[in-house]
Amino acid sequence: MTSSTIEGLQIILFGPGGYVFAGVMGALVGSFVNVVAIRLPKGLSIVKPPSHCMSCDTPIAFYDNIPILSYIILRGKCRRCGAGFSPFYAAVELIMAILGILCFLHSRSLVKSDPLLLSAHFFAALTFCGVMVSLTLIDLKTWIIPNVITYPSLFFFWGATVSLGRVHWGDALAGAGFGFGSLGVVILGYKWLTGRDGMGWGDAKLLAVAGAFLGWQVLPVIIFLAAFQGLLAAMILIITKKSLDPQEPYVPLENGENNFEEKTIDKDDQEDQESKANHSKEAAKKTTDSHESPYPATTDTESAKSWRHVAMPFGPFLALASLEALFLNS
Repeated sequence: MTSSTIEGLQIILFGPGGYVFAGVMGALVGSFVNVVAIRLPKGLSIVKPPSHCMSCDTPIAFYDNIPILSYIILRGKCRRCGAGFSPFYAAVELIMAILGILCFLHSRSLVKSDPLLLSAHFFAALTFCGVMVSLTLIDLKTWIIPNVITYPSLFFFWGATVSLGRVHWGDALAGAGFGFGSLGVVILGYKWLTGRDGMGWGDAKLLAVAGAFLGWQVLPVIIFLAAFQGLLAAMILIITKKSLDPQEPYVPLENGENNFEEKTIDKDDQEDQESKANHSKEAAKKTTDSHESPYPATTDTESAKSWRHVAMPFGPFLALASLEALFLNS
């Protein structure tokens, strides 16, 4: 890369244009997060077919696939058949655009002058955000935290944080081990004390990913924030007499078809789903119609007697706390 190119990057990234760049990149990642969150639980490829209307199967042209803007211009409808697209698509893109700007601000606090190093820190943080948001959406929908995301992420983020000098390799390795082990103790202890499954092993893997990227030192903060925010959510569910139920089964990619009824899932993922679903007050309604409402909403159920009996996935709170720890750990 020539010196003039580096100087140009420095002018862009260390000026007002850097925030625009970060927001645009965040929105683009948000568009991909939508694809992952919608297709992966169904066992469908995230690469093909390209984006298309789920009502008329018409491929979406590139100029109609601009994050956020296309939804506004088309008023949330397909250009050909007029079928409505869920506002959740645009909402996820907007959230990721905001997270992109926050990642840029965080990276600017770490890197003062080198545009290439700044870019590397930014994309690592943005990728981390994208993974956490993807896992959140999938866990809310299926009560599964898929190994196909957590296992590669564990190695990728450990390598990224060590290569960038964010965290010492030993601290990152300890973060992965302690992250998995700390929740593993809780899972086994709860099973031993109550005879019931509580938290799923996918939650432990998610915390291991966060620990690998952020280091073991932030794990107590993540666990505290996740538990506190989870407790608040449980109280809200009790007051409103609602519950979060899985909206559809998880189908592994190699078995992906449009029929979900007779598919098997990875053993770890199946145990994760069964342990979480064990506390549900009623069986979740299995639906594969994610065209209009791709992400789950609360459903009216018999209210739990106490916060200890509220059935809900814990992964989203771990993911949220991990993002909070990322931005607080400047």
